[in-house]
Amino acid sequence: MRKIFALILLCTLAFASCSYASDAVPGDVLVVLRNTSGNRISSASSGGIKAMSAVQSFVKSTGVNVARTYDALSDEGDYMFMLVHSDTKNENELLREIQKYPNVIAASLNHINYLQEDRRVPNDTDYYQLWGMEAINAPYAWNISTGSDDIYIAVVDSGVDGDHPDLKDHISREYSRNFAGYGKIGYDETAFYDVNDHGSHCAGTIAGVGNNGIGVAGVNWKAKIIALRIFPDANSGASDADITQAFNYIVELLRNNPDMKIASVNFSVGGWHPETPEQMMNQPYYLAFKTLSDMNRTVICVAAGNESHEAGVPSPDNNSIRHVVKGYYFYPPSFKGVDNMIVVAAAEPDLTRSSFSNYSRHYVDVAAPGRNVFSTIRTSASEDLIYDALDRTYPYTLLNGTSMATPHVTGAAGLLKAIFPDANASEIKAAILGGANSNYLRDDGTSRHGLLDIRGAIEFMNASRSQNTAPVISPVSIDERIVNQPCNIEFYASGTQTITWSLEGELPEGMSFDESTAKITGTPIKEGSYSFIVTAENDYGYDSLVLDMSIDKGIAPVISEDAEFPDIEKSTAPAKFDINTIGSRPITYSIENTNMPESFKLAISADTGVGSFIPAETGRYSFTVKASNYAGSDTHTITVVITEHEAPKAPVIQTLELRNAISRMPYGLENLIDINSLALDTLGYNVSADSSTKISWDITGLPEGLTFETVDEQTINITGIPEISGSFDVHITAMDEGGTDSRDYILSVEDKAPEFLEADTIERPMILQRGIYETKKFYTIGSRPLSLTVSGDIPDGMKFTFGENVASLEGVPTKTGTYEFDLYASNDFGRDSVHVFVSVTEPAYITTHLLPDADKDRFYDVKLDSLSDISLSWDIS
Repeated sequence: MRKIFALILLCTLAFASCSYASDAVPGDVLVVLRNTSGNRISSASSGGIKAMSAVQSFVKSTGVNVARTYDALSDEGDYMFMLVHSDTKNENELLREIQKYPNVIAASLNHINYLQEDRRVPNDTDYYQLWGMEAINAPYAWNISTGSDDIYIAVVDSGVDGDHPDLKDHISREYSRNFAGYGKIGYDETAFYDVNDHGSHCAGTIAGVGNNGIGVAGVNWKAKIIALRIFPDANSGASDADITQAFNYIVELLRNNPDMKIASVNFSVGGWHPETPEQMMNQPYYLAFKTLSDMNRTVICVAAGNESHEAGVPSPDNNSIRHVVKGYYFYPPSFKGVDNMIVVAAAEPDLTRSSFSNYSRHYVDVAAPGRNVFSTIRTSASEDLIYDALDRTYPYTLLNGTSMATPHVTGAAGLLKAIFPDANASEIKAAILGGANSNYLRDDGTSRHGLLDIRGAIEFMNASRSQNTAPVISPVSIDERIVNQPCNIEFYASGTQTITWSLEGELPEGMSFDESTAKITGTPIKEGSYSFIVTAENDYGYDSLVLDMSIDKGIAPVISEDAEFPDIEKSTAPAKFDINTIGSRPITYSIENTNMPESFKLAISADTGVGSFIPAETGRYSFTVKASNYAGSDTHTITVVITEHEAPKAPVIQTLELRNAISRMPYGLENLIDINSLALDTLGYNVSADSSTKISWDITGLPEGLTFETVDEQTINITGIPEISGSFDVHITAMDEGGTDSRDYILSVEDKAPEFLEADTIERPMILQRGIYETKKFYTIGSRPLSLTVSGDIPDGMKFTFGENVASLEGVPTKTGTYEFDLYASNDFGRDSVHVFVSVTEPAYITTHLLPDADKDRFYDVKLDSLSDISLSWDIS
């Protein structure tokens, strides 16, 4: 565990620069000169200090102004203590120049110190929920700097909510853009608002307003967020083209604004692609990332992914993971050669790897808090509001994922840029990786460097920028490697002086050390144990790492037993198969033996295990596949039964006749008997045919207003409203791969007078004043339009409403009695009526309310009467 140091670093070498940019007074340097004059400073008159030859020479050489002297200290130690200032040079430049002066005994920046120890905690109400800020040592960094409002951070995501009180002051409305649906009709480039909550959550962790007394604080309290929306809505994915457009925009901003500081890009997005990392280097999507990276002005922070999968290797066959296809790679984490990109895994509160997080010793750089991360979401997402008991009107929530881990690193890059404004992207990345806490999430294979530690990154950057310190090599994990698997091990060391790298000892055969890049690369071809020493040296000293590497032969492949074929039909089209294996990669596949004829053209890919053959002849066949790697091999025999392909049969139409129809009335309604089934999907008339394949239908001769629609592969439905009456010759044809069948029908459409489909009474009496809303419908058939009217006495409290073909008696009866009325239906072809009786009665009452007591095993007889003039149904429970 890294120890807790005081705020001001103690520099053990003379003149060592602890050059934090924001914890020192600009232009100031404290200096101690050797006093060669023999005179006391305190005896000097008001400008006497200028008379001292040493001071005169010093001031002339450096061009500084003496702002203050410290006479007592000077006299006591026979030194000359002074504070100097320059209006033309920054304090770091001035310090480096002063340290070269021969009579300077000591020099340092005019650091700012704080009352609290070496931590700064904001007053945001939910800071207690931000366990991740403590885990990455953010409070120590905040004691040095809380960020700068001239630092920009781009969030390429679902958008960012510009109205949230913990975000709105940090949104750069000038530069934020929408790229979802770029160039399409209705596209609005200013619509950078969040459509998913994801982007706002990331932005809150990166740069939520700190110390404002509400909600959360981001890693960076002051940075400006450039929201670049690439998702069209909450449920759709982002296209490579829109992502590329967003990166094009960032590059454009940097080119047009040479002094603009876009410290980092947060890209908590990813996708699966079939290309290998080497093939991906020729893809436009990759080159967009690399182009931005090569500008060396922006660190690109990307999420490792949430599939519990090793980054940089093809995915296994796992259908439970959405969007994952066997053999695909997850990008951008699997990119190679994007030098200023940092891949981030997710950590638990106990600083172990989150179960969902992707991982890699080679492709994942660091880990950061990714479980139960509390941050901002959209103010429009009212259903997600939390802590309503506290009367909050602004929403936050807990989310999990490498998407939530990545913003911690993105914010840290922005904070480093605020502290070291002249640092380039590669320096900031090196500081984040070199300063990571290697006690966690490195040796378990999660990442190359361990847990994000902002304090460690600041210390690393400070040390690397000192001109006169020996190099310090960052710890490197040399884990067990496997024969025939490529590996890449990089070394980092602090110090801006030219560093010379060297390696002593034995590397595995097939691997080499490049002294110019400080990388061990290659593919070991022989197992064994090896020891070597890597050394970094400059003019002020050296640092060495003694390392051990074990090369194992790996795990022999095992072929999955599910590599079998069901019976297949004879065909000229290739049949494909895919051999699933476990074991150490790379694995080589081959066909060992087979009884298939050469005409089958049996073949298998040696790299992927994907093969094919043409089932050209019927019979029972087999072939044996072999999977091999350095550790061993496995074989599996697959049996294939090929059957004769049956020729498709011609369809047979099943319908014997078409039902007749009524003009200007939905087809099929006239034949319904069950009034309760009057749903739209019951209208029309189905025509079906027997066939083993999909049928194509053709119908001619239908009257105007009727058409047909597909129900399934063998069935259609004739539907619509016939506009005219008459007799129509209808010809129906069904076609499939086996042939054609046709039928001729006569469809009769008549002009029909109205007809009620109801009896002349309402069978169930209505009950008075029970608060029950009664509805009784009277349906008619007949040519449209119909006119419906009522004449007579209807129950008090009820009324009629009329539809196209239905009269509805509705309401709550309020008076007992027997009511009679007539309903009339008319159209151009006639009239029909129905006489209706309605009885409204008092509710039923049971006369006996209390039951007598009874003894066990004694006959029990109680008579219950009711006050009602209607027949009752009884229920006793």
